[in-house]
Amino acid sequence: MVGLSDMARYAQDGSEFTDDSIKFPFQLLLVPTDEMRARFPDDYDKPLIDQLREIEVGTTLYDIYAKADYDAPPQLIGSMSTTSSIESSAYADGKLFLKHQVMEEDFRLRPEWLERCKDVTACGVCPVDVRC
Repeated sequence: MVGLSDMARYAQDGSEFTDDSIKFPFQLLLVPTDEMRARFPDDYDKPLIDQLREIEVGTTLYDIYAKADYDAPPQLIGSMSTTSSIESSAYADGKLFLKHQVMEEDFRLRPEWLERCKDVTACGVCPVDVRC
């Protein structure tokens, strides 16, 4: 898992939320649709980009669930669909950089999430492993 508080740090008008007022979920889960699971078996028969190019515009790729809190059940909050055809690009392949936020930054804002983990040593990624 990655931290999510950075994603919720700013309002639509660009104003910044304070640490006390920022609202963000404990976890987002992107669950591939049955169609996507069936289209992408574990054994690849051609390059991934060629498989991705076959996805039609308007196809739902994932259902998106959020867990509001450490022990909250996942709630369906939306889906992710294509709005154009999928292509590779020199910019994305060579220059695009996405920085993943570490969860420790979220834990600093919500220390109670760490406190709910019964035994941090029980699993290697606790408390982010939802089976913990």
